[in-house]
Order: sequence, then C-alpha cells, then structure tokens
Amino acid sequence: GIQLESDMGSDQFLALVLLLWGTAHLLIPLLSYAMRFYLVDVFGSTAAAWSGYESCAVGFSAVLFGLKAVLHARSPGPTRVNFPSLFGGLGYWGAHPGSSINVPAQWAAWVELFISSAFNPSASFVGHLAGIVAGIVYVQLETPLRAVVSTGREALLTLLGLKIGRSS
Repeated sequence: GIQLESDMGSDQFLALVLLLWGTAHLLIPLLSYAMRFYLVDVFGSTAAAWSGYESCAVGFSAVLFGLKAVLHARSPGPTRVNFPSLFGGLGYWGAHPGSSINVPAQWAAWVELFISSAFNPSASFVGHLAGIVAGIVYVQLETPLRAVVSTGREALLTLLGLKIGRSS
C-alpha cells in the first residue's frame, strides 16, 4: 500500500481502498453463486463446497488482493512472488532459497491467489478472486474514477467551507 499511497496521495488512496472494498464485496456473492453452479455442472455436487457459496467470507484480504492487482498493473517487468517454504514450517515466508519465483507483474496477483489457496485451503478463494477482479476494474476505469473522486473531494471541501488551494 505504501507505494500506491506515495504515488496517488492519501485521499486518492483512501478512495481506492473504499472502492476496492465495496466492489470486491459486491462481487463475492456473485462470483460465489456463479462458481457454485459451474462447478456442480462440471464436477458434480461434491464440488459445490469449492465455490464458497455456503460459507462466509469476511475481512480485508479482498482489498489487499485488489491493491496487489492495481500495483502490479503499474509495474513494468517481472516481480518476485514469495510462498511458504515447505521445509521452513507453517507460516514461514520467504527466507529459504527457492521460496520465491519471478513472474510477469501482470500475473503476480493471480499466482499469489493460487499459491495462497494451495498452502491455505481454508482461505477465501472467492474473496481473493473478487479483490483481483475489483483491482482490474479499477485499473481499466482509473482515469474517469480519479476525476469523480477529485470532483467529490472538492465538492465536500466546498460544502464544509474549507478553501481549496487558494490563499486569502
């Protein structure tokens, strides 16, 4: 988040976090519903549990995956994706040789989604997926969304009677 906040400014970053939170949490039930019926059609009724349709997904991780998608979309070249070392114990990240891989930046969030799901099957796959999709939506609509947020900020400051960029 620090890289994005430094680039965007705190108000734009806050708007991004709120937008990712809202979009991802609207997408979670839609993706879960669609995945449930697709997985049942393809794999049978036992696959319905994979969709997360009958479970609860709460937390901030969808936003974190959305932030990763936005950050990686802005990053040229490859990036390193860390994963837990199989020999380092549970929850140990990144210190052993071979515990990270280089991937193209635009694929990093997707690789992290599958790695985190493989090493922690109880993690919310659908929530993380929704966060990535929300991040992609933001990247595609970033320019018009920035204009809306900027206009909304100016309107709020005017409504509150605060001066915008002018000295008396």
